[in-house]
Amino acid sequence: MAGNHLSEYVERVDRTFGWEEVRSKEVAKGTLHEIELASQKWRGIDWKHRIRILVPEKVERPEVVIMVTGSGDGAEELAFCKELSRLTGMAMAILHDVPNQPLFGSLYEDALMAHTFARFIESGEPDWPLLFPMVKSVVRAMDCVEDFMKGPRRFIVTGASKRGWTSWLTAAVDGRVKGIAPMVYDNLNIPAQMRHQIECYGAYSEQISDYTELGLIEKLNTDVGKSLVEAIDPYCYRQKLGLPKLLINGTNDRFWTVDSLNIYFGDLLGEKNILYVPNSGHALEDRRRVLNSLAAFSLSLSKGSPMPSIKTERLGDSGISAEISGEPIYADVWFATSRDMDFRDSTWVSLPAERADDEAYRLELIPGKAFFLESCFSAGGFAFTLSSRIHLSKGAQ
Repeated sequence: MAGNHLSEYVERVDRTFGWEEVRSKEVAKGTLHEIELASQKWRGIDWKHRIRILVPEKVERPEVVIMVTGSGDGAEELAFCKELSRLTGMAMAILHDVPNQPLFGSLYEDALMAHTFARFIESGEPDWPLLFPMVKSVVRAMDCVEDFMKGPRRFIVTGASKRGWTSWLTAAVDGRVKGIAPMVYDNLNIPAQMRHQIECYGAYSEQISDYTELGLIEKLNTDVGKSLVEAIDPYCYRQKLGLPKLLINGTNDRFWTVDSLNIYFGDLLGEKNILYVPNSGHALEDRRRVLNSLAAFSLSLSKGSPMPSIKTERLGDSGISAEISGEPIYADVWFATSRDMDFRDSTWVSLPAERADDEAYRLELIPGKAFFLESCFSAGGFAFTLSSRIHLSKGAQ
């Protein structure tokens, strides 16, 4: 199985691994430690990372949240993690430089990822996909955190886009990961997702042009293309992904279709929750909404208490029935309109959800509409929201 190649790569002994604390400083209600990490040698290239470990004055929970990020200065990530630590009482680890870039000349991000996929297809060499060293970077970061904090830890891994993709795969190969909150990677079951983009848009999203220009999508049905999918698609690892998960997506993310999640969500095992961020794209502009729901998820996992849930059931062609567990503060219906079922530029608006006589919520299907139910809950000192799946009045339901 091609999926075994990822585990084999991650477990391969690599004497490049090492870390060093370069400085520490007091910050509001905690200490920030800055570490330089050497995670591995991949394709002859030494991978190095910055790690910032934020330890609150009083660590109230044993879990550590690892935020996987890229090559920027990390100011936004640090501010986010400071607030997340305040809400949860957990230590935070911000892992930078995933992937190391630029590589192979001047390739960054999707252009770099696509290049490595093409090299895998050309050569068949199993460790070519860039996701392999990205996953190993997170595994080595967990090793570093355990060394630094002097003891085994339970980890919650989060990251956005390719780093969200990495979060899924890391959980599939390392049992120290107890929960994941992948952001804006709404692309599990890659072959089906690509077919669905054609159904919805008549073309692939312009955001994945780095892959389409290399002809990678057309090669997915070849033997080597199927091997690539088995190696990199979290859907192929779903039997190993029964851990709690919070899927965080923007309703207007141009990388995917509005209902991409429906292709795979029903096949996921274990506790699973959704947060849709209305009127946000790939950047998830409503950061407070994301932060509060991630904090609630992290606390729920630490306490061993399940998150509230929103379950929907289709009532023929007339509408949707929704049931909410827990004690919601309120529930809203968010909806958007499109003439051609392309909702990338649609504006989402909300209305209070109404309950039927049996206490379930009823959502009417209206042609040209996409909608989901959002419910707000209390996590003690703060409120957070969760979402149902997005339903369409036609197309994938």
